Amino acid sequence: MALTYAVLSMVAVFLAGTATTQLLKWHLARHRDREIHAVYRVLASTYIDGGTANLVSTLNAYIQQTLEHSWLFIAIGPGGKVFGGNVHALSLEIPQGWSTADGAQLGLSTGMRYRLYSGTVHGKLRLVVGMKFQQLGYLGRLVQTSFEWAFFATMLFAIIGGSLIAQRMQRRFDAVRKTMDRVAQGELTMRVPLTGHNDDIERLSGDLNSALDRLAASVEAMQQVSSDIAHDLKTPLGRLQMSVAEAIRKQADSLSVSEELESVALEVDQINRTFDALLRIAQIEGGARKASFKPVDVTEMITTLDEIYREVAREAGHTFSVAAPPDGTINILGDRELLIQMFANLIENSITHCPHGSTIRCSAAVYSDAVWITVTDNGPGIPESEHAHVLRRFYRLEKSRTSSGTGLGLSLVKAVADLHGAQLRLDAAHPGLMVTVIFAR
Repeated sequence: MALTYAVLSMVAVFLAGTATTQLLKWHLARHRDREIHAVYRVLASTYIDGGTANLVSTLNAYIQQTLEHSWLFIAIGPGGKVFGGNVHALSLEIPQGWSTADGAQLGLSTGMRYRLYSGTVHGKLRLVVGMKFQQLGYLGRLVQTSFEWAFFATMLFAIIGGSLIAQRMQRRFDAVRKTMDRVAQGELTMRVPLTGHNDDIERLSGDLNSALDRLAASVEAMQQVSSDIAHDLKTPLGRLQMSVAEAIRKQADSLSVSEELESVALEVDQINRTFDALLRIAQIEGGARKASFKPVDVTEMITTLDEIYREVAREAGHTFSVAAPPDGTINILGDRELLIQMFANLIENSITHCPHGSTIRCSAAVYSDAVWITVTDNGPGIPESEHAHVLRRFYRLEKSRTSSGTGLGLSLVKAVADLHGAQLRLDAAHPGLMVTVIFAR
């Protein structure tokens, strides 16, 4: 790439130099023609004002002030006889207006070419004024030589600079390639080294490092999930194995195995619920439901939750209440079914883990440009040191391990919140727990 830029730079300098040289030559030629024509007008005026004698005197003055034959002056009278100037005999017919001629054709020993202007004054006198091309040619060659040197200097610097840039870029790309090779070999902690240059390669390296961070986090999460699944399913599978073995023993003794079969059914149901929750979280994290997002009336959603859980909470010995704004005043963009499931999980957690007589409340409000929906209880709460951990799959507090459940409730809540681009906050309610989901409007 650097070599391509170097070649393009050289081509650009060459074209610019060529165009500038030609433009300068054209301007010099116009200036020369104006100068020749100005001298012609002066001589013509001299003849008109003072006649032949005055013209010859003026011609001689011009000839004395110029270098030898750098200017050419010819005065031709009637009959074609030359009577003044620095050319005394002509071997060619000089046409009217502008023309060019060699010095030899004009009877001069020099081989230089001349730019000529010829005109007739008062219909009697032919007057020819000319100038050597030498001055124009010298300036043109000077400009051309200057641009040639500039071109070669640019070419040299472009090649050297392009080579240095190419080597530098190649080293940086090699660093990217080596990093990706080591990542492919399983070293997920490797990152592309950053140089501090704010260029495209640096931004690409930063994007790659961000992608590698996400990849490492995903792999770590998968490993953690695999470990958690193995750990959390080991106990129910062990109980399942024991129940089956006991049923086989009783069957051999012709005893009833209904109790063991009920135990097996419960364990299988628990395992199924665990895998159903895992699949649901995976579907949510995949983002497929995001395409069906629609405005959701927050008031209507909270009213639905109230209708579902007010009686359930009362039967469990709790008080459940809601606080919602007037109908239709708050809307959020999302999937209504998933949102209801998210807040249902939070309410069910409070109902399950709070002691008899607890109060559970679900409320919604608007602060600035965000909608805050909160589920609060006055139960035992969760230690602040555990807030970050309880959102992980299968993580359960020690005091909750004896209760039924999959350990995936809050993981599903987090997955739904992330899908909706919402912020999930866990705060102590003193006493109890306050879980807040903040939606941008």
